[in-house]
Amino acid sequence: MTFLQVTSRMVAGMVSGHSYLVACWQPILILMLGTVLSGSTTGCPSRCECNAQERSVLCHRRKLVALPEGIPIETRLLDLSKNRLKAINPEEFINYPHLEDLQLNENVISVIEPGAFSNLFGLRTLGLRNNKLKLIQLGVFTGLSNLTRLDISENKIVILLDFMFQDLYNLKELEVGDSELVFISHRAFHGLTSLEQLTMERCNMTLVPTEAFSHLHNLLVLKLWHFNVNLIREFSFRRLYRLKVLEIANWPFLKALTDKSLHGLNITTLSVTHCNLTAIPYVAIQHLVYLRSKFFIQSHRGCGGQQTAQLDEAAGI
Repeated sequence: MTFLQVTSRMVAGMVSGHSYLVACWQPILILMLGTVLSGSTTGCPSRCECNAQERSVLCHRRKLVALPEGIPIETRLLDLSKNRLKAINPEEFINYPHLEDLQLNENVISVIEPGAFSNLFGLRTLGLRNNKLKLIQLGVFTGLSNLTRLDISENKIVILLDFMFQDLYNLKELEVGDSELVFISHRAFHGLTSLEQLTMERCNMTLVPTEAFSHLHNLLVLKLWHFNVNLIREFSFRRLYRLKVLEIANWPFLKALTDKSLHGLNITTLSVTHCNLTAIPYVAIQHLVYLRSKFFIQSHRGCGGQQTAQLDEAAGI
């Protein structure tokens, strides 16, 4: 016999035989019934910290190897970073449809099955930084149509597949980068129609992924750090019509920008730092009439001091 059936009979018995007890028992029964019905609402995993008002569950640094039991169903922020999670299975988070922020950074995740996040329609932020991912399969991000920020940097990803981000049409910020990344498929960024900021760091590529970038028509900020590119070729950033900020930093082999390497851009901020340029590429930048403050070109050698000052003056800064 269930708890509800027992309480129903108790109430019925009191009403028929001793109606005067109802008034005394009613508050207690309501409290007990509320506890049963709320269940996970007031619960918290034993190894985590919960804040009912913020609807957050913090389980970082708990040496967890699996999703802990007892997570409230209405949780909005779930932090599982710095644990020992190895895999994310399909519908792993099916019981937590209200999640808005999910942090899985700094685990040892090597596999994420397609459909792992399929029911998290309200998720806004997903952190997968510093795991053991080598490949992200198609379908992993299915269902994340409202995601606005994604970090998959510091993994062991070798290639970004075509259409791997196609379901993320509301994504605004993306961080990608691994020392293992050697190739980005031409249509890898297809579908990222709302992306405004892309940060790529420590990629082992020798060419700017021009074709992949050409799908990012609404990109405003592009940060490219720690690349092995030695030459920025002509039209490397074509079709980035709305780009305003371009940062190139720590390209130790970069020796030159071809005359039309930045052709098609209307950026307001250009930063080229810690590269190996031997001269300031005046021809490459002369068409950038909208350049304003924060115009820096520095190198390990060559482009410094007086040359930089002349460049600032030429740009009207």
